[in-house]
Amino acid sequence: MPEPNPSERRPPESSDASPRVGRAPGSRPDRPHVQVQNRQRRLPVDIRRLQRELGRVAECEGLGDRAISVVLVSDRNIRQLNRDFHGRDDVTDVLAFDYRPTSHPDDVDAEVVVSAHRAEAEALHRGLPPDGELLLYCVHGLLHLAGYDDRDPADRRRMWRRQLGHLTEAGFSALRWQEPSSETPERQGAP
Repeated sequence: MPEPNPSERRPPESSDASPRVGRAPGSRPDRPHVQVQNRQRRLPVDIRRLQRELGRVAECEGLGDRAISVVLVSDRNIRQLNRDFHGRDDVTDVLAFDYRPTSHPDDVDAEVVVSAHRAEAEALHRGLPPDGELLLYCVHGLLHLAGYDDRDPADRRRMWRRQLGHLTEAGFSALRWQEPSSETPERQGAP
């Protein structure tokens, strides 16, 4: 999934799918702060585990004291965001928004929006655990925030290896996931 260009990196203020999560005035976490919000009902999610794993990934990837909101949404919500911010009227798996340097110090400075419905459908289609596929999409978004890109084959392979490493650290057998073909870089594992 291509990262939004800087002119498109603004908060989706008009969308209820991606509200910005505030913190106490003047507070900055000592380690990466990842807040997960579940805005969909179809896929059961262990929010605490996902938040813990994503905090570990954020710390490992050098995201410093970033305050990151990860929002799990439906296909309908992510399609609307993809239309609004990329001009593409289709469902995608993950969108990453980096609000720095324009973010207020008391607010989140990045958001990752993930289609839990897409993760569930893809996992069922390929015989994978839905929570692993969901984690893969979330990690993909965090890697974009950390500066990874997947537009050319070499960068895509580098990013994919990093994602698989994080899945393994989280206890998933990364051998079950395969690198997507070069024809579909924006869809993680889509046939």
